[in-house]
Amino acid sequence: ISRAEILKIALKSFNLAVAEEVATNPLPDVEADAWYAPFVKAAFDNGIIYGFNSGLEPNSPTSRGMAVTILAKAAGFEDIEQNFADNYSSHPDWTYAHFPDVQMDSYYAPFVAYFYDHGIINGYKDGTFGAGNPITRGEIAKIVVNILDFVSNL
Repeated sequence: ISRAEILKIALKSFNLAVAEEVATNPLPDVEADAWYAPFVKAAFDNGIIYGFNSGLEPNSPTSRGMAVTILAKAAGFEDIEQNFADNYSSHPDWTYAHFPDVQMDSYYAPFVAYFYDHGIINGYKDGTFGAGNPITRGEIAKIVVNILDFVSNL
């Protein structure tokens, strides 16, 4: 699934407003008339993505780490950083966040840890998360359903 597609899924799944069109290119590699331009702009406007000054590479595959980060931000969870500080960062001798391939200092670690701690995600059978692996549509669907179930039980 591409980076453009994950943004659309995230924004639509959590009912965030998206303009029908944009007047200017949101990023150097996102033309204003591209189908995904409004989703890229809305993701920036909502703080779901940031940076990417040289471009988003919207047609590139989305990694599992990036997907979890985007979905968590789109869902609007406000206690992710506190969860990470309390349950992970407070252990200076820990080098990874639950999964041996999720380093504590990676940008996606707080989001992976939060989702794991709340039963939204699990890893592979070998105990890894595979943060750099491309995420599949099925994995995204499962995560979105699990987020919606989790939120409905709060």
